[in-house]
Amino acid sequence: MTDIMHEFERRRIGLEAMDKESFSHNRELFFVALQARGVTSVEIRYEGSGDSGGIEDRTVLPDGTDLSDEIMLLVADWRQEKLVTKAMPLIEALDETAMQLVEREHGGWENNEGGGGTVTFDVEPREILVEHHDYYIQRDEYSHNY
Repeated sequence: MTDIMHEFERRRIGLEAMDKESFSHNRELFFVALQARGVTSVEIRYEGSGDSGGIEDRTVLPDGTDLSDEIMLLVADWRQEKLVTKAMPLIEALDETAMQLVEREHGGWENNEGGGGTVTFDVEPREILVEHHDYYIQRDEYSHNY
């Protein structure tokens, strides 16, 4: 490998480690913050096709719970190659994390016919469930020879 390739690989491995560490930290932070507000679950619904898509709706239980106050997230700064803190409203942090998880497992989900699904933050068991579906066009062919 060339020096450039070694450097790229070193940075990639470092960023993966930082992403893993920040996700683990933020995941726990989310559940503590949600539980402190009496939230039992947050469901984020997303849809997309034709090369665009995003969050369509969200349901917070109990209904009417305010999630607009800021929390301090841990994020990987790829330029500085270190973890830094970032203030963000809790609901925006949940939205951003939900879409990152969808992209992690179903990259390009919004392209062509697209897809959609839900990301649910379930507070009591401290689980994040991603349920995804892809859209596709089916073609049936028939041949008749007489």
